[in-house]
Amino acid sequence: MTREPTTATGETTIKRAAEILAELHISSLPVLDDHGRLCGVVSEADLIREAFVPDPRSHMFAVDHGEQSAPKTVEDVMTPHAITVHEGTDIADAAELMTTTGVKCLPVIDDDQGLVGVISRSDLVKVRARADDVIEREVGARFASMGYRDWLVEVSEGDVEIEGPTTVNDRSMAQVIASTIPGVLKVRVR
Repeated sequence: MTREPTTATGETTIKRAAEILAELHISSLPVLDDHGRLCGVVSEADLIREAFVPDPRSHMFAVDHGEQSAPKTVEDVMTPHAITVHEGTDIADAAELMTTTGVKCLPVIDDDQGLVGVISRSDLVKVRARADDVIEREVGARFASMGYRDWLVEVSEGDVEIEGPTTVNDRSMAQVIASTIPGVLKVRVR
């Protein structure tokens, strides 16, 4: 996740919010209230929804669009009830939420609705793309820190093979520990 993400307030102009999204190559901004708590999200879709008035020349018959009061601030267009995850949410649950709702990123909040960070699809892709040797070292280091220095770890394409645990409890523990390492797709204990 991205800690200390760029944010907006309700008073941020739509123009400035659009500039920030374009400059940072991100798809949305958490919106914070006066107390620094999350009160919504403004996305690319929110910013373009009413940005383009139909061109009357493109229609066969003239249409009176009248005086339209265009939105000016983030508060006018933001999604007030943002889909969020808690800082203790399992990464698998965050991924499931993103894929089932179609949101591209999720604000991560604490118990007081304070913004802890933002997790995006690209963050999840980076975890999925972690190098096998990095995963292997991390799994091995985790085992070593727990006193299991004789367990051997091999990683290929995110799949972890562990050799060494002999008891049912050790095999189960090895499975669980390795599964918690980011980038691990499957664990097999030999």
